[in-house]
Amino acid sequence: MNRASVASYAQGSPRDLRTISRELGVAFLVEGAVRQAFGTVHINAQLSDARTGVLRWSQSYDRPLAEVFAIQSEIAQAVAAQLGAQIAPPEKARIETAPTSDLAAFSLYNPAKVLLTATSFNPRGKANFLEAAQLLGEAVARDPKFLLAWCDHAPPVGYRPRPAQLV
Repeated sequence: MNRASVASYAQGSPRDLRTISRELGVAFLVEGAVRQAFGTVHINAQLSDARTGVLRWSQSYDRPLAEVFAIQSEIAQAVAAQLGAQIAPPEKARIETAPTSDLAAFSLYNPAKVLLTATSFNPRGKANFLEAAQLLGEAVARDPKFLLAWCDHAPPVGYRPRPAQLV
């Protein structure tokens, strides 16, 4: 499930797990909250059976911010274990590999992803796209090996700038 599919279910909106399950065509939902302060991160994550509303798993993490990618990996593996899913070795290696070693680059990448998600069918689409491109450009400038940021930084397939747009 990608970010665009779940964006309308962000916290703060009225949420009914059964309705969300039906609309997304999923049986389970992972929810969470992240707070960052003074170089530490606090993450609450939970897995619910969306059809019944029963909480299957919940865990809180309080760690140094530098461990945020390790926490993401732990959450993914815990959810897979709760669902009885086997993680293939290549996928396990992928989720255990941090996308970047530069947390500031990652902090630029996250809001850019949100902006890119909000570009379609949005009157601010062009402005969102330009702001996202700026953030992604800053992210790849900080970490030239940050592949995810490079992938999103590339112009869309078929994009042809008009001569006045070339700088």
